[in-house]
Amino acid sequence: MRRTELPAPAGYIWSDEASRMTGLVLKTLYNYRHKGIGPPSTTYRRKVIYKLTDVKGWVAEQLAPVEDPERLRESRPPEPRQAPVLHYPVRLLGCLPTFQLFAGDLVPPLG
Repeated sequence: MRRTELPAPAGYIWSDEASRMTGLVLKTLYNYRHKGIGPPSTTYRRKVIYKLTDVKGWVAEQLAPVEDPERLRESRPPEPRQAPVLHYPVRLLGCLPTFQLFAGDLVPPLG
């Protein structure tokens, strides 16, 4: 008897239906199962099955916003980089006044 003709036990779904419910490709769902990060699964007659309530709970957990303070810091934009200030002495530039270089622009000294 082919698996498509065999109904899943009550309250369980086959892996292809779990793939449709989660929006994941079947191969990704198998990889998640191997790594232990997907919805909990078990086997039935040597085939992978998922409990329907576990799949729905896992999907809801993935869609829920995370309120972890450590994760909030990750969303902070990076600090702007400061361009290095280069001072050239007058003796290297001949008789020209000293200039400060900011990101390739010439700016007269402040003091």
